[in-house]
Amino acid sequence: MILQSGRFREDTLQLAKDRLRELMWVITLHHSIERDDMVSAVIYAMALRQLSPRDVPGQFSPHIPSLHGRLNEIFEVPGEGYVDEASNLLLSMVKDEIARHGTAKPASKKNQNIARRLGRGKRK
Repeated sequence: MILQSGRFREDTLQLAKDRLRELMWVITLHHSIERDDMVSAVIYAMALRQLSPRDVPGQFSPHIPSLHGRLNEIFEVPGEGYVDEASNLLLSMVKDEIARHGTAKPASKKNQNIARRLGRGKRK
């Protein structure tokens, strides 16, 4: 598909995203559980958050609550925080850093507020 034309049709793009979610989920589980490699697992989990920002009923959910729980503990997310909060924070930080270099828009205000609440964002 890619090597022939370089572009996806809409129907094949969705299929490719679905297969990518499934493969990345397996790789994330492998790094999280089998290898206990949090750095790699978190990088893959952030990519999965970008591919699947929220669960869609009837679709495969690639998110791993136990990994997100461990990440929330590392980032000291309060107990009332939601399960993907630290992962979203990290993804937001990456997006903000890219935006800082003029190549993208900053992350949403909601994620910036999360960072501030956790004491990791810049206060003005």
